[in-house]
Amino acid sequence: MYKRQSAKATLFSNGNSISMLMDADRKIKAILGSIDNAETQFVDSDWPNLIAEQLMYITDRYINNELTLSEYNNELDELLNSRVAYIG
Repeated sequence: MYKRQSAKATLFSNGNSISMLMDADRKIKAILGSIDNAETQFVDSDWPNLIAEQLMYITDRYINNELTLSEYNNELDELLNSRVAYIG
């Protein structure tokens, strides 16, 4: 019985990680899309570079195991929210 419960917990954990990775991917796509469309949104010319640098910084921190997947998603949320606030 214990092995089965352990296997279910592992499956849940892996499924949760996959879901979080897919969520991070959607956020990155949205951020990159806004960088690509910055000219049509009439934003400050430095803005796309600033957002791109922030995205690279937090992604590097995740790759170097300085952030957990959950923390990475939270950082992406903050970056996405700052993008919306700046454009809005």
